Amino acid sequence: MLKVIIAISLLWQGIASSALPTRCASTIDQILKTLNKPVPIQGSFAALRELAKNPLEIGTKKKSLLQKIEYWSKVANREIKMSELRRIEMQSFLYESLRIDSPYRTASELKHLFFAVEENYFSLLAKEREITSLKSLKGIVSGKNGMLELAQLIESFKQDQTFSSTLLQKISKTYNKNDVLLLIDNEIVLVEDQILKRAFDIHRQMPEYSTARNFLEKMLTNNDAKIASNSAEILKNLKSNILIDGLTPYYRGVKIETPALKDLIFTLGRYPLAELLSLKQEVRIERASSLIGRLPNHKLHELMDIIVSKIPWANNPEIRSYLRSVIDEKNKLVFYPQIDRVVYSDGKIADKVKLLREIDSYDAKGELLSIFARRSDVIEDWRKMYAFAEEQAKMLTVKLGDMAGSDAEVLFFYKLKEAQGTLKTLGPLAPWHVPQKAHYFRVVVDGVFLTTGSYAVYKLGNWSFHKVFPNGPEADSKPDPTIVNSKAPTPVPAGTIAAKRPTSDGGAIPSPTSVAPAAPLVNSTIMPNPPQLDEVLNETESALEAGAPGPNPFEL
Repeated sequence: MLKVIIAISLLWQGIASSALPTRCASTIDQILKTLNKPVPIQGSFAALRELAKNPLEIGTKKKSLLQKIEYWSKVANREIKMSELRRIEMQSFLYESLRIDSPYRTASELKHLFFAVEENYFSLLAKEREITSLKSLKGIVSGKNGMLELAQLIESFKQDQTFSSTLLQKISKTYNKNDVLLLIDNEIVLVEDQILKRAFDIHRQMPEYSTARNFLEKMLTNNDAKIASNSAEILKNLKSNILIDGLTPYYRGVKIETPALKDLIFTLGRYPLAELLSLKQEVRIERASSLIGRLPNHKLHELMDIIVSKIPWANNPEIRSYLRSVIDEKNKLVFYPQIDRVVYSDGKIADKVKLLREIDSYDAKGELLSIFARRSDVIEDWRKMYAFAEEQAKMLTVKLGDMAGSDAEVLFFYKLKEAQGTLKTLGPLAPWHVPQKAHYFRVVVDGVFLTTGSYAVYKLGNWSFHKVFPNGPEADSKPDPTIVNSKAPTPVPAGTIAAKRPTSDGGAIPSPTSVAPAAPLVNSTIMPNPPQLDEVLNETESALEAGAPGPNPFEL
C-alpha cells in the first residue's frame, strides 16, 4: 500500500510539471523503481522474536503454560496429561502389534509418523545451512566491492541452488547495496520462520515418535525371538534413507540417515520458541478434552435415548447404539489414562490393586472400574487384579469376622465384582490406539453432539410445557366461570352498599328474615356470606344512614 501511494504521488508530480514531455520517462522510471523497492518484513513470529530477546521471559512463559496444562488436566480429574497419554497409546499399539501383526503392517502404520518427524529434521538442518550461507552473502555485499563480487557470484548461485530462485531474481532487479542487504535480511526472517515451523512440527509429534523408537529398540533384546525379529524388521523398513528416497537433493548436502534421538533432542533445544508454540497447542488440547470430559453423560444419554425411541424414523438399533458409543468415547478420554497409569506401572500386583483403589476413591459412581472391566486390551491385567482382590477379601473375611463388612479392601472387591457384571450388560470396549487426528475429531464431534443434544432436549421440554399450559400454569389453574353454578353469587366490589349486594339466592336483601341458605358452589373459590354476616351488614348500613354507629361486623 505504501508503494502504491508513493507511486501515485510521483506520477502526479510528473503530470503537474510544466516540462511533462521531457520528464515523463524519468517519472515512469522512478515509479517502477519504487514498486520494486523492498520493505522490511516482520515474519509470522514477530511477537515471539521480541520475547526471544529476553531469555528470562521465555522461562516465565514456559512456566505459565506448564501450569495451565496442569490446571486443565486436574479439571478433568485426569491423573495424566494428554501428551503422556499419546505416549502410552503408542506403547499399547506396539505391544499388541508385535505379537499379532506382521512387521510390514506395523511399519506401514508408523511410516507417516517417522517420515513426518525425520523429514522435518532434515529440512531444519538444511535451513540452518541456508541461514549460514545468507549471513555469509550479507558479509560479502557489505564489503567495499560487495556489489561487484555479488555480480560475479550470482550465476554460480543459480547453478548450485544455494539460495532460493525468488531471492536471486529480486537481487538481479536492483543495483542498490542497501536494497540487496534488506532483501537478504528479509530472506533470513522467512527462513527462520520455516525453521520454527519445522521445529514446532517435530515437538508436536515427538511424544509418539520417541516412544516408538525407544520401545522398538528395547524389544530388539527381548527373550521372545519373534518379537525381537519383528522389531528389527520394522526398524529396517523405517530407516530414513528408505522413507526419504528421492528427496535427497532438497536437503542441501545433509546426510540422510536415521538420526539418534539425543541428536534430535539437542537440535530442538536450540529453538525454545518452537517449544513455546508446542506448549500453547498442548494447552488448547488439554482445555478442549477437559471441557468435553466434564459434560454430563449417563443421565443425558438415558434422556436422549428415550427421546429417540419416540421418533419412528430414528428408533432403530444403529442410531441408539451410536448414542451409547458417544458415551463410551467420552469415557475412554476420561478413564483410559487412569487405567493405563495402573496397568503400565512397574509395581507388583498388590501395588497395582492399591493404586487402583486409591484412584477409584475419587470416582463416587464407580465408572472407572466398569470401564476397566469392559476394556478389551487389558483383560489379563483385570483378571489378575480381580483374583488378587478376591483372595484378599476372603482372607480378611475369615480374619475379621463380622467386621469384614466394613473393611475397605473387602468393600473394594465387591465394587470390582459389580463392575464385572457391566461387561455382560454393556459389552466390551475396544482399545483406543486409533489415528490421533481421527480420535480428536471423533471426540470433538461427540462433544458437539452431546451439547446440541442437551439443547434440543431443553427446547423440546419447553415446547411440551407450553403445549400443556398455553397461557402459563397460573392462568390455566384459574376456574372457568362458565362452569360455575348459576345460583352462585358474584363477587362484590369494595364500597358497594348492602342493599345492592346479592344474597346467596341471587336477589337483593329485603330484610334479615328473607335470607336463604347458600347454594353449593361448583369449581369456585368464591364462598357465599353466612346468614349472620348478612344480618350484621344490613344493620350496619341502616345505622350509618341514620347517623349512628352500628354494631361491630366482626362480633358475630
